[in-house]
Amino acid sequence: MAQLRKYFSQWGASNGISTDGGTNLVNDDICAFFKRWEVELRISSPHYPLSNGRAEAAVKSAQRLLRMNTSVRESLECDKMSVALLQYLNTPLCGANKAPAQLATGRQLHDGVPTARQN
Repeated sequence: MAQLRKYFSQWGASNGISTDGGTNLVNDDICAFFKRWEVELRISSPHYPLSNGRAEAAVKSAQRLLRMNTSVRESLECDKMSVALLQYLNTPLCGANKAPAQLATGRQLHDGVPTARQN
């Protein structure tokens, strides 16, 4: 809970969290914490697979990002990987019409790609 509290204090509380029902996110303490912060807990199951599909899609995106922007001997701490991450964070999510950076910070991040001044 301390990590979630720290995250919520820095970035704001989420409207909802999707989980596969793992015991770390459905115990009484964490459910009470989410209730205090007014966070909806959505549990996926074979009947509600949406959150599981989103997680799998995110993992595939991360794997592709790593594979295309690093080599076996290359560190993650390189300009190519940093630019790729920034571009990913500025790419609108399907269905949300906002990029992860906009959802987290309320604005696009400067990533070196030319954009209109109002953006």
